[in-house]
Amino acid sequence: MKKILIIGSTGFLGKSVIDWHKKNTDCKITTASRSNGLDLSSLDGLAKKLSDLLGSDTDCIYHFAGSASQPTLSDYYRTNTLLTTNLLEALAEISYHGRIVIAGSAAEYGEAADEIPVKETTQAQPKSHYGQAKLQATEAALRLASEKNLDVVVARVFNFISKYSRPNLAIGSFLKKINEAEKQGAITVDDLSARRDLLDEDDVAGAFYALASKANRSQIYNVCSAESISMSDVLSKMIKASGKNLQVKLYTTENYQQTIKYSCGDNSKLKTDTGWKKVVSIDESIAKLFR
Repeated sequence: MKKILIIGSTGFLGKSVIDWHKKNTDCKITTASRSNGLDLSSLDGLAKKLSDLLGSDTDCIYHFAGSASQPTLSDYYRTNTLLTTNLLEALAEISYHGRIVIAGSAAEYGEAADEIPVKETTQAQPKSHYGQAKLQATEAALRLASEKNLDVVVARVFNFISKYSRPNLAIGSFLKKINEAEKQGAITVDDLSARRDLLDEDDVAGAFYALASKANRSQIYNVCSAESISMSDVLSKMIKASGKNLQVKLYTTENYQQTIKYSCGDNSKLKTDTGWKKVVSIDESIAKLFR
């Protein structure tokens, strides 16, 4: 690949992917987001804007635009599902034939207790409004790919560790609290019993590159470590890596009942079809946060 357009480049996934591609590939990266004029919420003029951005030499598009924090289900639909369908409709209008890798989410699976680790064929049972909207986006993307002859791949991304992680997410919240705490202080966090499948941001970015060049079209791929770790162990590792001696105080919010208690994905399809493999250990990933 020579040129990639990243849509939704200002989010923490976009930033992590851009960093990795600049260090590890020779691809020319073009970025677009709502902040610099690309509005996916309306089809009005969208095809022309995309045509200008893509030119004649863009091999692939990464679609990261969306939101994981909205007040209502309709807002989640508007900021996730609708953005995806509008993008694909506009790309079909200009007869774009490059690959389109869409960022899905493990939230589409929900609890999925009947099959652990979850495979791409596991029945999706989203527990949150965000998961519902992302599942709708995935289903719409694959349907439009078939109807419009678009080369679409969906990356169902599980949780990952990133220096760009937002404070409203567990890793970002832990990092902010640890950095702001006194060396011998204390931090207060939510319930830590949940288990998560965690990858390093670089392994996630490498997975997108592998999917862009080697995956089979019209397929869903789990982007995950295939291992599960408790958030209690994650926080302990983060505190140790920080060099601080911190006490941890627990509280439980009203949102706890909406939290998925156990998440672990199966990445065998990703590895088999693309040759991707996990490179960064969780200890190394956490250590990077404090460098």
